[in-house]
Amino acid sequence: MWRSLAVLCASVFLAAWSMTAGAAPPLRITCFDVGPLDAAAQPRLRAAYAKIGRSVEFVVMPGARALQATVNGATDGELLRIAGLENIHPELRRVPVPLIESRTTAYARRGEAPDLSSGWAALKPYRFAYTHGTRIVEEHAGDLPGGFAVESVRQAFTMLMARRVDLVIAESGNAKMHLRRMRLDADVKAVRPALQVTPLYHYLNRRHAGLVPGLAEALRHP
Repeated sequence: MWRSLAVLCASVFLAAWSMTAGAAPPLRITCFDVGPLDAAAQPRLRAAYAKIGRSVEFVVMPGARALQATVNGATDGELLRIAGLENIHPELRRVPVPLIESRTTAYARRGEAPDLSSGWAALKPYRFAYTHGTRIVEEHAGDLPGGFAVESVRQAFTMLMARRVDLVIAESGNAKMHLRRMRLDADVKAVRPALQVTPLYHYLNRRHAGLVPGLAEALRHP
């Protein structure tokens, strides 16, 4: 009898747990520019969440606002950010498996050939635009006098063509997408090599810290 009662209680508990899990609302994950990187990362992250029984929805915000929203708990996580944000914002928890790699690249007007082979320090004599909240640029070049933080990659390329800046610093796939849309493929070229190749990670607000181990395992073994 006691065994039957135990089995019945376990069944009720599992049914209740399943109903609760199924009723859990989607986690709201911010992304600040819907481009090729995001397009590649979103399905991979969605699949990882599905493996742990959760769903997600993606919310587009400007970079700085997106980060602040996750830090404050207004949203649940960040789609793609560089490593180390957890050291600056203790409210964040990083899933320690990269989702994708980013190639941060400089773009110039065709016919102009700046030498950036020495890396970030080579930007010093130039005026350059980048998207506000792009941590990797802020970390390496945010203090340079020629830097202009703007709201979008499109705005940055508009400034380049108006000769208000000499360079645009952007992720290569995202930049190519905007150049095609703006019909500037023939007018703007990438400066090689890339300034930096960086693995990017998913972050959660600390209230979801319990999801991190399961997500890491799901990403390691898709």
